[in-house]
Amino acid sequence: MTSGITLIRKYFPSLTARQEEMLEQLAEGLRFWNERINVISRKDIANLWEHHILHSLTIAAFFPFPAGSRIIDIGTGGGLPGLPLAILFPDSRFVLLDSIEKKIKVVRELITLTGLKNAEGIQERAEKMEGSYDFVTGRGVTRFNRFWATTRHLLKKPDPDRPGGILYLTGGQSGEEIRVPGKKVEKIALASRFEEPFFATKELLWLQT
Repeated sequence: MTSGITLIRKYFPSLTARQEEMLEQLAEGLRFWNERINVISRKDIANLWEHHILHSLTIAAFFPFPAGSRIIDIGTGGGLPGLPLAILFPDSRFVLLDSIEKKIKVVRELITLTGLKNAEGIQERAEKMEGSYDFVTGRGVTRFNRFWATTRHLLKKPDPDRPGGILYLTGGQSGEEIRVPGKKVEKIALASRFEEPFFATKELLWLQT
């Protein structure tokens, strides 16, 4: 069986030894905390690396964040996709947001465990959060149109020299019609770059500001 970090290295060969160590610490911490606070389905924890850590990192394969980017991860749960992305992009700043206190407690513990300096966990509802971010990320939080409606105030104003927008991971094939007035939403099939069967129906939705 392919080890977790070997699977990640298959798609991200330029990882440093320290980044690999941090991802392994993250996986260890997620397993530890998931036994106490359910942040990942316990039926799926055996697939942690492929279904959760690599799935989170698929965003990076299509949208490498420029240095200095500000990203807010909405409905982060146990820190996915935000924490793996923060490890991959140390020159960007990440806010991990969830309305549930115990989940943000896990996020903060994982930030401490991995030694991340570019991420923070905040407990708040997206509708009440303030700030201006280059990118908003999410993973299966709710229907995309609702996600857009509750997070669009967090996106910075459009800048042709520094594109931003919403990057949202979905299961795909949901039958949901994606329409946002005045905006184009692109569906990116993860299977175009990731060969594991798990990704066959997974999509990344990209709404550019």
